[in-house]
Amino acid sequence: MPRYWRVDLSGVPGIAIERFDRDAQRVPLFMESLYSILASADESILTPYDAPYDRIGRALNSPDIQLVTDRKAAVEHFLQRLLLAMLTGNGDLHLANLSLLNTPTGMAFSPVYDPTPMRAYSLHNALVPTGMLFGDYSDYIKNQDQAVGFEQAISRFIKGLGITKDRGRAIIEKALADTVDFTDRVAALTTLPPEHKQRLDNIHADITQRLRAMV
Repeated sequence: MPRYWRVDLSGVPGIAIERFDRDAQRVPLFMESLYSILASADESILTPYDAPYDRIGRALNSPDIQLVTDRKAAVEHFLQRLLLAMLTGNGDLHLANLSLLNTPTGMAFSPVYDPTPMRAYSLHNALVPTGMLFGDYSDYIKNQDQAVGFEQAISRFIKGLGITKDRGRAIIEKALADTVDFTDRVAALTTLPPEHKQRLDNIHADITQRLRAMV
């Protein structure tokens, strides 16, 4: 994540975030959201919610065009981003919140921005944005009588990204370790109402349990 500071603007609280799309001389660096990139090649993508996560994975691994310099690092980062979003109640990881940046080592994902835990609020309490499923989650697939469950969908998604089972488990374990103190951090918030804290705690506990069953 980029550096950030809490600020007060005439009594209105806010967050100032350091520009990460500039070099040391403040010259702009090329940066483009995955929404703009995918929509330019697919007329069916009209909003930032019109492509499942699997579609992003296929684009990152596409042999027709190289969107990122290090494909392996990019797909692993993408998997980690999705897992952390789920564990922290951020159900709004859409195409406009994922961008590629021209870094000193080549094209790669930009630093994280807008990682808001939207699921704290009942109006936005969804695992992922509508239209952006992964690994056929909740769908019925050929030769299977039941809909694809969470754990199976994650496994299918990892395989679709070209990540091995062992590496996938390692990434899951790291995401779990990185969020082990999440409920403590939520409890320390002074402006979030108790009912919203409880909702985030429940979400974190549920996703943690599901992911732990996979490792």
